[in-house]
Order: sequence, then structure tokens, then C-alpha cells
Amino acid sequence: MQIDPNFLKLLQERYAYIEWQSARTEDTAVQQPEFRGDELPGWTLSRRSSREDDGARVTRGIWTSEGNAERVLDVEVISTASESVARERLLDLLGDMQGPVGTRLPTGAGIGDVAFTLGGESAIMFARGASVVRIRNAGRAIEGVLNEAKVVDAWVQNKRR
Repeated sequence: MQIDPNFLKLLQERYAYIEWQSARTEDTAVQQPEFRGDELPGWTLSRRSSREDDGARVTRGIWTSEGNAERVLDVEVISTASESVARERLLDLLGDMQGPVGTRLPTGAGIGDVAFTLGGESAIMFARGASVVRIRNAGRAIEGVLNEAKVVDAWVQNKRR
């Protein structure tokens, strides 16, 4: 996907991209990134899909809370060719979001190599190795997604092994 150079510069400044753009390693993407339905305990996988998008594999799952049918999550795992590409993709996704600017989580937050919350904690995007994850509320009940993000991050890390 092509981004206007002026918009790209704005995003890089807004999200302090220079601080996190460099990859620590050229890690490989998630292996077999298909959701089976057991990745999020307490949630039911309602729908899933996979597609290729701009050289990356995008796996998407719509999850419904077993305790509250009004609570629905949209989880996307984007498997890219390298950690550097994943960080570029994360910046691109941040630019696609509507509303207030995302807030970067501290490095020790335990979610991804670099992570941003949006709308309080109602959405999160993070890069882990060569993968990017986006988790958003998709139902009527809007709640924080940090706990679910930690679970998905652990799944991503496990799939990289």
C-alpha cells in the first residue's frame, strides 16, 4: 500500500517511529496463523477468515464472550516477511485508525515488542517479531482488551517457535 509521503512523515512524528522502527532481529512470522477456536479462553470463535494482503497473510477472527453476547472482539493477526516490515505495517494501521492518537504502552507492559492502545483500552495494536496484531471491540459492550491482547500475544509467541 502506498502512503502519501507527507502523511507518512506526520505518522512517523506523531508516533515517535524513530524510537521503535529498528528491528532487533529479522524474526520470522507466525507459523500457521489460523485460529482454531481455543486461542482465547472464555470466548467463542464466531467467524474466521484468511487472506493475502500486500505480501502479508491476514488471519481474522470474530470472537464472542461466553459470559456476555454483547461483548465481541475483532482480532487480526498479520504475518509479514520480517520484523522491519511488521513495524512499517503497524505504523500504517495506526494511520488508518479514526479518533484520538494512540498511546504507546511502556516496553515492560508485556504485550508485543511495541504496542499502542486506542480509545482508552478499547483497541490495541502491537508488533511481535514479524507479526502485527490488531484487537478491537466489535460489539455493543465496549471494554478494555489488554487481557485478551496478552493472551493473543502469548499465542503469537508460541506460534513463532
